Amino acid sequence: MKKYFITIDTETTQDGMVADFAAVITDKKGNIITQCAVLIDGIFTDMQNHPLFFTSDKEGIWSKKGQDKRYKTYSAYGFRGLTYGCLRCCNQSLAGKSCCTV
Repeated sequence: MKKYFITIDTETTQDGMVADFAAVITDKKGNIITQCAVLIDGIFTDMQNHPLFFTSDKEGIWSKKGQDKRYKTYSAYGFRGLTYGCLRCCNQSLAGKSCCTV
């Protein structure tokens, strides 16, 4: 029986919502079997009501400057295959089924 591992990464907003979700399924040697990443429409796209988390640090990825950079970087991903969507879409993709469109 083959064993697989799933690694999940999320980024949360200041109000505790999930703004993005990514998952990678690998075998025990680290070979990637499949992967998926989505920016959550209505959360990531609503910076006013669901701003990404940041700390009071002056520099670094988790600073306010880092927050601005993350928005810019993540938005650029939308044009390179990372989609605004739903977690169901990511689950379908990981299962090898076609992804829903939002």
